[in-house]
Amino acid sequence: MNRYQRLLGLFGLLGLWVLPGLVFTHGGEDHGDAKIVAATPSARPRLEASSPDFQVVAILRDRTLALYLDRYATNEPVLNARMTVESDGQSQPAVASADGAYPVNAIAAWTTPGTHEVIVTVDAEGVSDILIGNLVIPSPPAIAPVPASHVGWRWLEWLGAGAVGLLLGLLLGRRGPATTVALLPLLLGLSLPSPPALAHGGEDHSADPPAAILPTSGERAQRFPDGSLFVPKPVQRVLGLRTTLTTRQELPRTVELNGHLVADPNQSGRVQATQTGRIAPTSDGLPYLGQAVNADQVLAYVIPVAASIETASQKALLAELDSQLDLATRRLNRLQQLAGSVAAKDIEEARTELNGLRQRRAAVSGGLSGREPLRAPVAGVVSVASLSAGQVVEARQTLVEIINPAAWWAEALTFDPALAQQISAAVAQTLEGRALPLRFLGMGFQRRSQGLPMQFQVTGDGQGLSAGQPVRILVQTRERLPGVALPRDAITRTDGGESQVWVQTAAERFAARPVRVQAVDGATVVALAGLQPGERVVTVGAALLTQVR
Repeated sequence: MNRYQRLLGLFGLLGLWVLPGLVFTHGGEDHGDAKIVAATPSARPRLEASSPDFQVVAILRDRTLALYLDRYATNEPVLNARMTVESDGQSQPAVASADGAYPVNAIAAWTTPGTHEVIVTVDAEGVSDILIGNLVIPSPPAIAPVPASHVGWRWLEWLGAGAVGLLLGLLLGRRGPATTVALLPLLLGLSLPSPPALAHGGEDHSADPPAAILPTSGERAQRFPDGSLFVPKPVQRVLGLRTTLTTRQELPRTVELNGHLVADPNQSGRVQATQTGRIAPTSDGLPYLGQAVNADQVLAYVIPVAASIETASQKALLAELDSQLDLATRRLNRLQQLAGSVAAKDIEEARTELNGLRQRRAAVSGGLSGREPLRAPVAGVVSVASLSAGQVVEARQTLVEIINPAAWWAEALTFDPALAQQISAAVAQTLEGRALPLRFLGMGFQRRSQGLPMQFQVTGDGQGLSAGQPVRILVQTRERLPGVALPRDAITRTDGGESQVWVQTAAERFAARPVRVQAVDGATVVALAGLQPGERVVTVGAALLTQVR
């Protein structure tokens, strides 16, 4: 055996001697009594405490305890409060910072793992309160030791590896130099140290918490598998979440109708031509959309247009009238010259006849060359204008419509003839969510599309509305229903389209609650089922919570 063969044999022996010591396997153990790690909503130590007036959440990070103080009922941040934190025999004042939190330096005792009672004294807006909570400092994670069974069998692994390495070295000693050089890379690879490989099997890990439940950060809103949300207080401040305490009330039963807006007929009007003619503009031009006009203002002129035969007849009549006027004028002049010898009665009759002929001629002449003024019937704004210079229009054709942009009626159809006698109040809601208070005017008894028409007057501000605009009319009846009143913004929709609300079950936990709701007016709904009195329902930011994943 030469020097190279002995060296390779030594590498093989060392490689097989080292590798078994770095591979550990076991199996068949029973981990049924292992403790399951509970899913915690945050990796940072925190506490929460509440009273009927206030709610506080404290988060320990970077040796600083940040306190967030809110109103319990509304989740509204309380600013500029006087707070004192007491724990483990030490007391520190908490002063508000720019971000709305109240930071205090961590107490030395909080470095010890365990449960530490924290007493927070609050004096804000004339209300004094004491909040008590527990700050839990977790123990550092322990590294599991190698089982004793592994050490007991380690000497057998080493003995077997040594025997194999010795045989391999003897085998290489009998080979030639070429074989030895060819196997050199393989032996070098086996001789290099490899990382420990820990493997085991046979245990039942079905009780381990899924990784999706374990949040990665304490400052990120997260959704849990049961649908509930963890929303840290700093995130709540960014989202601007607000809540309200639910109370059961007696609210009116509401009937919802589909309707539309029409212009108030008392403050609107139409301009129509009374005869066939041609449009002529005024000195100010023709009316345009949105133009403000006054009552009786001339908007345009209609020059009558007649047939050729009718025009010829009028001209002939005009010529005949001119001839009669000439004769009547001469006769009156002769009689006036013979005044004193002629009866005054004859002179007066001649004068009357002459005036009548002049009036007849003016009427006939006006029919040939006159023009009809188109006047505004009311003051308001032009909403329809279909005029152009030289346009030929027919009699009774609508040319201009004028409305008051602040005066509107609402019309709807109902299939319940008894609804008119049950109305206590009504409100119209536009597609944009704008609420318009209504006053019921009356119901017709001539069916239209199998329904009875109902009319309401918009009593609130009507600026920004338009004729024909669709609205949803909520008619409140005198019948009362028990339920929980909520703002309309508190209602969100599930993927299936069902109504739901978000209930704040803890300071940083929110749960979705399916509800059955009915609209009361444009801004309020009543939850008929799904809620109990005293629960905190999110009224501002509910739609943002639905987006948390």
